[in-house]
Formats: sequence, structure tokens, C-alpha cells
Amino acid sequence: MSSPAVRPPETVPMSVAPYKHWAILVALVTLLVGLITNSLHSPLSMATVIIAAAVIVVGLVPAIQWILYAAADRPRFPLMGLAGAYYAVFYGFSVFFVDILWHDYYRQLVFYQQPAPIYIDEYSMLATLAGISFMIGAYQVTKSRLVSNFPSMKIQTNVDWSAVRVLSWILAAAFLIYQLVPSLSKIPTLGSFMVPAGNVGIIVLYAMARLKKLTRVEAVLLVLVVFPILLMSWIAQSFMTPIMIFATVIIFTEAWLKERLPWKSIVALPVLFLLIYPVTGEIRAKVWAPGNSLGVVEKASLSAKTLLNFYGFELGEKNNYESNPPGSKASFVGVTTRISHQLILARIIQSTPDQVPYWGGETYAPLLSKLIPRVLWQEKPQERSGNEFGRRYHFLLPTEFNMSVNIPWMPELFANFGWVGMITGMALIGVLMCLLEAFFVSPRGGYLEGAVGVAIVSPLFMHESNFSLMVGNIPLIALSVWVFYRLGLLILSLVRP
Repeated sequence: MSSPAVRPPETVPMSVAPYKHWAILVALVTLLVGLITNSLHSPLSMATVIIAAAVIVVGLVPAIQWILYAAADRPRFPLMGLAGAYYAVFYGFSVFFVDILWHDYYRQLVFYQQPAPIYIDEYSMLATLAGISFMIGAYQVTKSRLVSNFPSMKIQTNVDWSAVRVLSWILAAAFLIYQLVPSLSKIPTLGSFMVPAGNVGIIVLYAMARLKKLTRVEAVLLVLVVFPILLMSWIAQSFMTPIMIFATVIIFTEAWLKERLPWKSIVALPVLFLLIYPVTGEIRAKVWAPGNSLGVVEKASLSAKTLLNFYGFELGEKNNYESNPPGSKASFVGVTTRISHQLILARIIQSTPDQVPYWGGETYAPLLSKLIPRVLWQEKPQERSGNEFGRRYHFLLPTEFNMSVNIPWMPELFANFGWVGMITGMALIGVLMCLLEAFFVSPRGGYLEGAVGVAIVSPLFMHESNFSLMVGNIPLIALSVWVFYRLGLLILSLVRP
């Protein structure tokens, strides 16, 4: 039976009490004072410290703005808010902990594979502040001038939720099969469609469960079977990023549907990351070991045991972390390396073009072929610029051809085009983020469009891999999902009595 799409009340504000506004401000000031105090014991100059603090403040502006919006005006997913928070953490907050990467033997920082004369200076910090300021400024201007007339995604006006349920379960089931059967990943194009489309199916089902449009049995199946299987498959592969992004999507889908922010979950997520990440290297060494023939369940169990052993539970083996105990400086080297994107930008600015020539747009070339599925073009070039990038800027050894280093969006712009390209590119990214929000997660759309849009655009708040890799497939994925639901809804309407 069809039911009309429901929209949130136009005038219902989010339940954020006035005291919470002050609490947010006090928390930010306290954090900045603490970071500045900490930095006095590091080789960072006071100018660098002040600029890094400014990066944190500017980066958090869109997130605070999203929190204070009325519910009717808030995008269903805070794409720009989370992107700004990403820059605040990875380019501002991380600066204050760069000393963790200092190696006494080499008397310099060790970043990724080898020691190098890498450092953070005022010049690179100013580049960061300028880049994110132009991005957020362009976003704000676009939001105030263009968004009101920009179209939003529409799938079905009067949503047939019973048909949507069937189609979403098909996507979710296909995604789980893909995750659990490794041989399927070798089929060209399948993964690039199945992963985002499967996420769409699962998020739509979760939204339906929260809106009470699934049966109780289906809701239990989703939460107690689908979610654990998905989590177990990621754990078995030692992938933290999909877990963090998925948890973020669930948290903010909850905020959208229930019109309140789950603060405990928001705080718990980074804490969980800090607890797990120090042992991911050990987990990967075991799970990815050559000749390892363990299944998904065995790999997930091994990962869990390794994590618990790290914290002293000694499940089946002796704790061998005497030189790297939980909470030690050494245990945070991996986390610091992971979030220190300011070091990447600093190296690029200090090396380009005097030591390393500009790339001249080479890493953006794959955008030209993204709309051609690999099944139609078997020889389509694969994106492997991460390895060349790592060796090019000496993050990796010259003989290392297996590892790769993510190319974040802002460093990528400078490596290709220099100052002008970085400033112009970041402004265009701000415009793009605003238009993606307006089309996919606009508050003008219905619940179905909102859930589909959240699943499609949510990974884009982490600007940590080269632009074409993250954005290039969005048009094709969005079109494929839209056709799947539109055509599926039409077919089901015709075959049902």
C-alpha cells in the first residue's frame, strides 16, 4: 500500500538547549588553551601554534552551524560540517601531537617508512588556513545564493514502502554476499557498484526501521544479523575506515530521524578509534600474512583476540607488548601518522616545484574515464597513484612498490597546480560540497530520498584519498541506484495484484 512521503515539521527546532551553545564554546576554548599549552614544549613556533588553533576553529564552524540550525533547515547529513571537522582534526589538532613521531636515534621525525627532514612551518600552516577558509567561504556563499533554486533528488512522490522494502533487502543481501565471498571481488566493476549500492540498501532499511516501516522480525534481522555480519567482514579485513564511516552514518541518520543529537555516540566513536587503532598494525600482520587461509569468522576472531591481548586479557597467547604498552607514546605513533595530513601538505609545499615538479593534473586524469564501466573497457587504467605519490615525496622507500599513501584533496591540489590551483580548487570543492548537500540530502526531499542520499554522499566528508577515486564514481552510482529503485518500483507495481 502506498503512503505519502512524510517531511519533518517545518518549524520544529532541534532540542539543543541554550546552555549547550555555551558548553560548545567553552569546550572549544578549553581545548585550544590546552593544545597551545602543550605546544610550548614542542619545536613548533608560536605562530604555527596560533595558526593551527585558527584552523581548528574555522574547520569547526560548519559543524557548529549545522547543530544550531532548525530541523527544517538542516541537511539530512552534515556533509560540510563533518568535512570541516575532518580538516580541524587532520590539519589542526594533529599538529599539536607531531612530537610523537620524533625518533631519538635519527634525531628527526619518522613519517611512514623512513626518517626525513619533514617539519611543520608557518608557511604550510597558512596554506591550510587559506585553503579551508576558501572552501568554507565558497560553501557559505553558494548556500545563500544558489541552493534555494537547486533541484533535489526525487525517486517517488507517494512512496510505496512495501516495494522499497523488497528492493532494499535485495541490495543488502547482495552486498553481504559480496563481502563474504572473496572471489566476487575479482569481477570487474562489481565492487565499485556493489559496495555503495549495498550501503544504500542497508541505510534505507535502517531508516525504515526507525520510522517503523519494517516488521519487528525484519528490524531484528537487520540489527542482530546484517550489522554483525557486515562488521565482522570489515574486522576480518582489518579495515577501520569503513567501520568509522558506517558508524558515523548511523549516528547522523539517527540525529536526522529523531531530531536530536546522540552526544554519547558522537563522543564514543573517536574514543573507540583511539582504543583500536594502536593495535591495527599487529592485527593486519596476522590477518594479511602470506598463506593465511582463515575464513571470515576465524579472521574476525583472531582480530578480536589480538585487540584484547593488547589490553592484557591474554586470550590464548602471551601479551608481547612490553615495549609498546597501551597508553605509551609508541602506541600512538600509528594514530598520529594516520591523522597527520598537515605533515603531508607541509612536505609537498616545501618540495614542490624546487625538488619535485608539479604533476600538472595527472592525478585528475582518471575522471575522464570514470563514467565508462570496466566491464565495457577491460583495459581501463587503474588508479594506483598512491604508491607513486609515496615514493615521489619520499614517504616510502624508492624500492617499495606495494604500499601506497593516501593523497588528500588539498595536498593533491598543490602537488598538481601549486598555490593558485590549491586556493581555486578548494573554493570549487566548497561549491561542490554545497551542491551535493542540496541535491542528495536536502531537507526538501522525502525520507526515501534522504536515506538514499545519505548513503551515497556520506563517504565524501573524509577528503583523504585522491579526488577522482572518491568522487569520480558518484554520478554513475547515483544514476544506477536511482534507476534500480525507479524501475524496481514500477515492476513491482505491475506484478502485484
